[in-house]
Amino acid sequence: MSANLLPPVADPRHGRRRGVIILIAGVLLAGILSLVAWNAVRDRPHDPRAYTGSQSQSLDEMLQTYQLILPRCATDTVRYLQYVQGTTDSFYLYFQGERQCVDEFLDVNSMADEETFQTTGLPFDAGIEGWPQAGAKQYTALHHTLDPPDSSSLVAVDIALDLADAEVELYLRAGIL
Repeated sequence: MSANLLPPVADPRHGRRRGVIILIAGVLLAGILSLVAWNAVRDRPHDPRAYTGSQSQSLDEMLQTYQLILPRCATDTVRYLQYVQGTTDSFYLYFQGERQCVDEFLDVNSMADEETFQTTGLPFDAGIEGWPQAGAKQYTALHHTLDPPDSSSLVAVDIALDLADAEVELYLRAGIL
């Protein structure tokens, strides 16, 4: 009897087969994850008015959540962002329009009689691309707390108005208290 003193040689096809199985599993996993992601967004088309980084709620949902009404005259230039981080939930809104349109927005949201004040720079942190971040620009600002009768939540609203041109710019931040 002769004994084989050499260890058995592994079949080289075994290593290739294992690599192919891992590759197929990876492709299948990537495909499944892609389908899940596509399914999550397919029924909710991206709203071009939403700033990059906005959450998935539509503008109409955000306006309802924060108890705000947007007049028709503002719909062409409106941009918005929902920002959620931890317990902080904020809604940012921008639109540009004639003074009459801004006055209508303030009126339908019960803010027309709020006391205004002058401020240098926006009276709140925004960090939104395209929004003024700092500087010497003067704004007419106001603060308002909405206490809607059909809601148990108060909504704090801060607004800055750029009245320098014929087209007024409105910057808004709202948060649920």
